[in-house]
Amino acid sequence: MSRGTKFGPLFALLTVLSFPAVGNSLRIQTALIQEGQAVTSDAYEIYDAVLDEVTLPKTVLHAAIYDKTLNLKCGEESGNPVLLNGCGCLVMPPDGLEQVHSVLKTGLGPFSASTWESFAEMNQASVGIRDSFRTALKYKLIGKNLPEETSPDCTFFFSQPGFNKDKTEALVFALMFSYVENVPSTGDYFLVRLDSRNKAWKVHGRVQYFVSGESAN
Repeated sequence: MSRGTKFGPLFALLTVLSFPAVGNSLRIQTALIQEGQAVTSDAYEIYDAVLDEVTLPKTVLHAAIYDKTLNLKCGEESGNPVLLNGCGCLVMPPDGLEQVHSVLKTGLGPFSASTWESFAEMNQASVGIRDSFRTALKYKLIGKNLPEETSPDCTFFFSQPGFNKDKTEALVFALMFSYVENVPSTGDYFLVRLDSRNKAWKVHGRVQYFVSGESAN
């Protein structure tokens, strides 16, 4: 599925926006998270595996992670921390949820139905993210109630992970807004599996759902 034609012109603009950015197509939301609503502790192992998989150019020195997850809904009342074309980026119109599922099954190969079901269920609403990462990436957690990185080179937004019933497989979406020239902004789905030998989570597949300025892989 090519995303370059549909999203290229819009995402080309994102590389020159400062965070937070507000516009007709891109909007940073500031809805509050209710106390106690946060991702579970096992989610951070998935986030760490994804962040450790991402290779950033040397021009990206300051990364930020937003402290609220994306969700599957659209509109001002969706509770998404950021809206792109009115939605939280996990599903971009005119796609529907089942179209995304089909793309992932093709791009990632076989994965558990329970993983997808969990992903769809967990991402009906946004929840908080705490500073509990153990990644080699140098970052700062930012958000409505946290000190903001004054000029990050990129900002990561995550969905909640969906797990299979055995907690050996997970699916997660990561959105990276780039503010560095020639570094595209991307939205990617990652399939992550638990290595039974060393009990470490490793990325086993990646589907680029959209990318700025060029066709998705």
